Amino acid sequence: MNRQHQPPIRIENLIKIYGNNPRMALKLFRDGGTRDSIQASTGHVLGIAGVSLTINEGELFVVDGLVGLRKSTLIRCINRLINPTSGHIFIEGEDVAHVSEVRMREIRRSKMAMVFQRFALFSHKTVVENVEYGLKIQGMATDDYRLMPTLLRVTID
Repeated sequence: MNRQHQPPIRIENLIKIYGNNPRMALKLFRDGGTRDSIQASTGHVLGIAGVSLTINEGELFVVDGLVGLRKSTLIRCINRLINPTSGHIFIEGEDVAHVSEVRMREIRRSKMAMVFQRFALFSHKTVVENVEYGLKIQGMATDDYRLMPTLLRVTID
C-alpha cells in the first residue's frame, strides 16, 4: 500500500518482554503461555502482550487505565524510548520498530511528541521560552507574533 494512503499510526502485534532472554519468553507467549506462567517459569515479565491498533488522520486516541497497566510502556515502545521485543510500529507507513537510532531521532523530532508523567520545564525560562525550545529543536521560527496568540488561546501567558 502506498504510504500516502496509510493511516498515520498503525501498530501490529506489539510485544515487550523484560528479562535477559526475551526470545525464550516470546516463544512461550506465542505457544499460549500466560503472563503469570511465563514469569513463573522464566522470571521474565510480559510488559505488552500483542497490542494492535490503528489511529487514523484526525482521530484523538487516548491510552487510559489504572496505575501499572503498562500505558507508559506502550507509549515508550511506540516512540522507541524502549525497544519492543516483537511487532511492527508504522508511522506514516514507515516501520519504526526496525529503524536505526539516528533515523529514530529524526522521526521523534519531526513526527512525535510526548509529555512525560514527571515532566520538567526549564525553571529559569519563561513559559514562552519553554515553548520556543521545542520549536527551535525542530528548526522552526519562534516569532512571538505567532506564538503568543496560541498561548493566550489556551490561557497560558
